[in-house]
Amino acid sequence: MGKMINSVRGPIDIDSLGVTLTHEHLWFDVATLYKRAHPDLVMTDEKVTKENRKEILRDLHSVVFEYEDNLCFNDVGMTVKELESFKAAGGQTIVEVSTADIARNPLKLREIAEKAGINVIMGGSWYWFPSLDDDFRDFIMTQGKNKVADILIKEIYEGVGDTGIKPGIIGEVGNGDYEGTDIIYHAAAIAQKETGVPVICHSPDLHVLDIAEEEGADLSKFVMGHWSLLCPMEEAFRRGAFVSVDQFGMNFPGIESDDERVGAVLRAFELGYEKKLLLSQDVCWKVRLKQFGGGGYAEIFDSVVPKIRAKGISDAEINSLFTDNVKRLFM
Repeated sequence: MGKMINSVRGPIDIDSLGVTLTHEHLWFDVATLYKRAHPDLVMTDEKVTKENRKEILRDLHSVVFEYEDNLCFNDVGMTVKELESFKAAGGQTIVEVSTADIARNPLKLREIAEKAGINVIMGGSWYWFPSLDDDFRDFIMTQGKNKVADILIKEIYEGVGDTGIKPGIIGEVGNGDYEGTDIIYHAAAIAQKETGVPVICHSPDLHVLDIAEEEGADLSKFVMGHWSLLCPMEEAFRRGAFVSVDQFGMNFPGIESDDERVGAVLRAFELGYEKKLLLSQDVCWKVRLKQFGGGGYAEIFDSVVPKIRAKGISDAEINSLFTDNVKRLFM
């Protein structure tokens, strides 16, 4: 038996991870997060459909956040149905990075995992400091990193609340340049050092690795998430971290294209750091689901893998990105 990893259905052997996507969402509520952070934000109650998908995607910085329904995955049956394509493509494990402030729900995640017949590794932490309630923001600012770390450590060892369901990763951690966010990153590093659990970061900013180093955490257990053209990929690799190219399928105006993301994959191979590369899709809007006209949880296998293969990367090398590299992260 190999190393055991916390999943929502209990500990699983590292060798049973199989083909894994390391940055996805299955049950969450981003709408409430944005309402808390932006009290004046006006949202429509119009439901997402295939017909209004194009309108919703017209502007990623405004319209996409005006449709409350687009920002909530709160239907077990819907998500289980969507995961059929992932499983049919050979997928076995989803790392689910929804945090407490975007309605992480351990019991719902376990139900999804059981009904879909896959492994789900749940995250733990907080995503966006302005979205936290006043009392918890005050707790972070007054009690400091060690008390915040205690919450993460307790969840990993004992489970979330009275569910007994334990996070297998810390994250996705941190969004935005706030003093409270840095405290959370310090807490995540402290918890990583104590538990050995990997940390998935929202930001690819190397400042996060400085914090991890300061706390004595293992940088090889840190994932620099959401690669972009501005991401200092080579330096992150050099310092031992993983880099996650995890927004495949987001071929929308204003952000990198899948072709540019494939270029990042090729660059990692050129640098000789392909063993520190992770790939995923960050499915976090309903318009990205198959039933609403999107590519769903298997889009990376259906549309992206052929592009990588066409650039000369072998099937064995591609498979290793989804299997061996994930095992290295959790080893």
